[in-house]
Amino acid sequence: MVLRTGERRDPTPRSTSKASAMPFHNYAWLTTLIDTSFASRFLVDAQGTIVHANAAAEALFGYEHGEFAGKPIDILFSPEADELVRSNLDRPMRVMIGDDRELRGRRKEGTDLILRVGVTPIQTVSENYVSVTVFDVTQYKKIESELRFRTRQLEEINSRLSRFAYVAAHDLQEPLRKIASFSDLLKIAVADDDPATAKYACEVVHNSALRARGLVEGLLEYCSDISAILKLEFINVGAEIEQVEGDFSELIKATGARIENRIQDGLKVRADRAQFTRMMSNMLSNSIKFHKEGENPIIRICACQKDGEIRLSVNDNGIGFEPRYAETIFEPFLRLQPGKEFPGNGIGLAAVKSICDRHGWTIKAESAPGRGATFRVSIPESLALEARTLVSASGRSEEQISFAAGDAVDRAQRGKH
Repeated sequence: MVLRTGERRDPTPRSTSKASAMPFHNYAWLTTLIDTSFASRFLVDAQGTIVHANAAAEALFGYEHGEFAGKPIDILFSPEADELVRSNLDRPMRVMIGDDRELRGRRKEGTDLILRVGVTPIQTVSENYVSVTVFDVTQYKKIESELRFRTRQLEEINSRLSRFAYVAAHDLQEPLRKIASFSDLLKIAVADDDPATAKYACEVVHNSALRARGLVEGLLEYCSDISAILKLEFINVGAEIEQVEGDFSELIKATGARIENRIQDGLKVRADRAQFTRMMSNMLSNSIKFHKEGENPIIRICACQKDGEIRLSVNDNGIGFEPRYAETIFEPFLRLQPGKEFPGNGIGLAAVKSICDRHGWTIKAESAPGRGATFRVSIPESLALEARTLVSASGRSEEQISFAAGDAVDRAQRGKH
């Protein structure tokens, strides 16, 4: 872009054509300099009106040849970026704008660009100009945001794995200790020809081995949940929950459970399909497992849009838990109920929390003893809306949609702090 910032009397006749608002025949080298540049450059007069633009600029902003002439410079930038660029036009020095902040540009069809703008004054015999060169750094910013998102994911994964490894090692010690102790007892019982003691020792060793295996399986399961690459796509929430119900058909029949799927038709969220299914499976399994003795489980699954969020809830009429455990129940291997009455490895809700965290969602639990439990997942609408815009506007690939999610989650996380 070249902008005239000062004017002196020039007896040279000026062309009255719209595309020739300045004496180009006197300074043909300026237009040649602009037209032959690979970078996007413009000529703009002191009133902020575009006089000339090269082919690279027209291609970048989506305009036809000569269409820029006579249009205000404001059409190129967002209001904030336009004000910043204008504040540097009259300075008699070279400056690069956009290194320390994000400048937004606007294509003709309305899509945004992220720009850096170079401003260079040019003095001639009769007039002064400013050369403004526009660089499109949208793709570089996307890569930068993706790297930040992936780095944060790795840090969170490492942190979770570190905490999980400590808890897993602690919990594994008990069944392994029993296996070692009762193996010795079994040897003694066999040597003493004591079948009753030998039988008891065998049972303890067997149960402890099953417990250890369950913990290891839970460890592998949890590691998979927090380290698998997310493959984001739009999924139909109601249809996915129906699929989960089908997977639990035998358990539902055996327990006499009633599942009320109250999800409205057509509700979609952007998520990793496999992990969303696993999240719902774990919550449904949890609600069925912890039902009251002699009472059939009733589970209601609802969703609504409120305050910029999609709120998904799973409510049951089970045994519930003390409110003080509303956060700790999401810790791995934590069990509030005796394992003999309610078997499991204590991983289910921890995996649910991990899946929510990775998607940028939040989950909360509400309960009281004997009054059932409600789990609420809050999904920011902004995460879904941004990806929907990307897909509808340009049909971008799954990889680009994944970036959009990373960028949106990145902004959401920064907003929390």
